[in-house]
Amino acid sequence: MTKNQLPPHLYKVFKLLPLGMDLPITAPDIEKLTGLDVRTIRENIRQLVVDYGIPICGGRDNKLGGYYIPQNETERLAGVLPLQRQYDQEHKRIHALLTADLEDWRKYRDV
Repeated sequence: MTKNQLPPHLYKVFKLLPLGMDLPITAPDIEKLTGLDVRTIRENIRQLVVDYGIPICGGRDNKLGGYYIPQNETERLAGVLPLQRQYDQEHKRIHALLTADLEDWRKYRDV
């Protein structure tokens, strides 16, 4: 593998990603085409983004659900916004867990 080559297991997913958000590809479609399970596909996408710096976005609404490589800043922001919302919700959950009283919750049980 040369410096500018992806490992074969990542390239298998990468080559299926469309340029632009008009026709994104879903994880189930990638699964059908590659035989990889959805969890592995998500991990491969994560590696492509984090380890290789490939800007892969994932639409999360029903109309544009699926992965794509953004072709401009508008498409990039459309892909980042759902991740930012998820991050915000996860942050709230982490804060709630860290500050929750470890005994107070028992009042909600019929024990």
